[in-house]
Amino acid sequence: MNNLTIISQQGELLVNSRDVAKIIEVRHADLLDKINGYIQYLENGKFRSQDFFIASTYKADSNNRNYDCYLMTRKGCDMVANKMIGEKGVLFTATYVTEFERMSKQQKPTALPQVEVDLIAIKYASEILRPSEAGKLKMLTRVCKNHNVNTNFLPSYTAEDVTRSATELLAKHGKSMSAVAFNKRLIALGLLEVMTRNGKGNTKKEFKSLTETGLTYGKNLVSPMNERETQPHFYEAKFPELLGKMIA
Repeated sequence: MNNLTIISQQGELLVNSRDVAKIIEVRHADLLDKINGYIQYLENGKFRSQDFFIASTYKADSNNRNYDCYLMTRKGCDMVANKMIGEKGVLFTATYVTEFERMSKQQKPTALPQVEVDLIAIKYASEILRPSEAGKLKMLTRVCKNHNVNTNFLPSYTAEDVTRSATELLAKHGKSMSAVAFNKRLIALGLLEVMTRNGKGNTKKEFKSLTETGLTYGKNLVSPMNERETQPHFYEAKFPELLGKMIA
């Protein structure tokens, strides 16, 4: 029995009625007559005939005329096969079932390895949380270790300016302002924002993150309490400039 060619059209697997006619060893014109009859029955019964047979045309090699044919779905093949008996019907059924299954498996998207999924998650987490380079390095190192990936290619440190917490720097500069009041002022200036993440149950957990503008004066560390949160730290060298901006 001849091989059956499955084609993919707009995500649907189809076979040409000309190929089917060859496989079941009937004249194509006779098969078209049968299909036209099936279509009439389907439409009378309020079924979509296109779910079974899709009208199409082809050009013969000897001239440029268009000839009718049908593109048949698996349902269409089922209908044709159900009207056949004996060896031809069995072999046709075995042929189209095998080919449709083979093509269906080829069309299934291959799932990304988990390591790639985790790396994509890091990418988007970095865009949302805006962690420091050290924070990004920490997240990447964690993913590599989780998947037994050698981390020798990663630097052991990042060259970043010294940062400290707002509480430490306010005390160092003799300011009586509390960290809470300091943060509120930064939020008002658009240098800091309050972000949320999902907690247990339906709870929301708030944490703070320096905005793109705020990153001029510090960096977002990955919180030691939860890796899905950031903890703003401020550049020691730029803190006087930041205080001046707050007073202005």
